[in-house]
Amino acid sequence: MGRIKMAGSEERNLMNIMSLILAGCIALLFSAARLALAVPVTFQVNLEYQITNDSPTFDPNNDSVEIRGDFNNSGWNSGFPLVRAGSTTSYTNTYDVTSPSPGGLVQFKFHAYGSSGDNWENLPGYIYTNGYGNRSFTLSGSAQTLPPVYFNDQWGGTISFAVQVDMTAQTLIGNFIPGYDTLEVQGSWDGFLAGSAAAMPLPLVWPLPFLFVLPVLRALRVT
Repeated sequence: MGRIKMAGSEERNLMNIMSLILAGCIALLFSAARLALAVPVTFQVNLEYQITNDSPTFDPNNDSVEIRGDFNNSGWNSGFPLVRAGSTTSYTNTYDVTSPSPGGLVQFKFHAYGSSGDNWENLPGYIYTNGYGNRSFTLSGSAQTLPPVYFNDQWGGTISFAVQVDMTAQTLIGNFIPGYDTLEVQGSWDGFLAGSAAAMPLPLVWPLPFLFVLPVLRALRVT
């Protein structure tokens, strides 16, 4: 069988067409791969405290809340809006996360903005990026729903509970004198500024152990 001869220009045109077809096939393969790796992630946040406290910092009628993070190559520059759940103080939405790949760590935080100002979560004790605390989760290989959280870990309710601390050892070595020294608890809820005084034990139960009841527990300071 004889070989079909083509002019140089015709051959070049054919090569160009074949190159375009190949490039299109590769692009389709990459698109399919990205779609296959997209993981639907549902985010949930409650702004009860920001809406209902004495000095509100969020107005449901005029403000919005979104997610910012290092996923989907957004570089924290693009926000993913959340939608209010009915007339509640909760906001949620689901987004396909395409990067990082499953098993990778995703960092994010909630960002509220609008007529009440521009408010980012600041969460000391979490993973730190550029000096600011971020939330994080490990991306799974299938649809994922993150547990609901309160914006900036603040909420409008209160919890009362009691704990005890045994001051026996401190008393025996002279670091604490019942009836003279005082014991209080301080915590991050008030910036470690105002302490909650512990109730002194009754004299009849002083012998051993010296147990003091505290309303909350985060850090102890003897003064």
